[in-house]
Order: sequence, then structure tokens, then C-alpha cells
Amino acid sequence: MIELRPITKSELRDLWKISYRGEHPVWVNYDAPFLHDYHPLSFERFELTESDFFLSPQVNGLYIEGKISGAVNYYWVDEETRWLEVGIAIFEETNWGKGYATAALRLWVDRLFYQEPLIQRIGLTTWSGNPGMAKVANKLNFQLEGRLRGVRYYQGTYYDALHFGCLRSEWSS
Repeated sequence: MIELRPITKSELRDLWKISYRGEHPVWVNYDAPFLHDYHPLSFERFELTESDFFLSPQVNGLYIEGKISGAVNYYWVDEETRWLEVGIAIFEETNWGKGYATAALRLWVDRLFYQEPLIQRIGLTTWSGNPGMAKVANKLNFQLEGRLRGVRYYQGTYYDALHFGCLRSEWSS
């Protein structure tokens, strides 16, 4: 069972263990161009540098069978023009390929369209080095709106930036 809810301060240690404790966790390979240089963090450093983000109202924890496994978020590209984007991270590789990202983003986008009645479109940006995320976007009826060729550089290779969007009129939960 999937649940999305705000992360509590008491859950930060569990989140840190699955996200920023390891030397080079596998999830970094799929988020790499957005992170630039990943460095493992001590829990104290994680609390200092990452807790504001994870505890913000724009982030919810992604819980699988009651255990924190990742997070969904949204951010305003331009709040004045009502342009927002969503993101997701499932940190543990054992939870990939099971439909959790699709289910979680479906719940998240439903909630955002409900909470923000004036939003016309929700965007999702990924890169060609993360084909799983592009597959999730397609499953959720997000349309590929733009491909910027060769703009994401990671480990000596150029990748494309992929921009997906879904209009409220196209959304069906």
C-alpha cells in the first residue's frame, strides 16, 4: 500500500539512511544531472542541509507498507503564471519497477490539481538517462512537450533533457 504524507522530524534519520548515508547509492545514477556532485552526508549534515526541503509543505514522504521509501515534491517554476513541476525519488532499488512511482505520482498530481484549482498544467522534467521516469510520465498521460538534446552532461556523456506536461483537461486519475 502507498501513502503520501508530510515527513516528520522524527522520520529524518530513517530517510537519511536510505538516501544520503551511502557512498554512491544507485538512485543517484538516475538523478545525477540534477544533483551534480553527490556526496554522502553524516546525519548531522543531512539535518542541516536537507531537512528544510524534506519538511517543507511542498514535499510528502512516499511510504510503502508504512515505511518511508522516498518522496514526492512540487516546485513553482513561476507562481505568478501558475507554472509548477513535480518530482519523485524512490531511494531503495528494491522498490523500483513495481508500479510505486506511477501510483505515488497519480496520487500527488490528483492532490495538486485539487488543491490548486487554477493550475492548468503540471510539468515533469527528467532526462534520457532515466528511461523509467519517462515511462512513468507516459503511463500517467503526460505528453512529451520538449526534448533538449545533449544538455545533461553526466560521467563523460551528454544526455537529453525531457520535458513532460499534463493539462488538467487531459488528467484522469
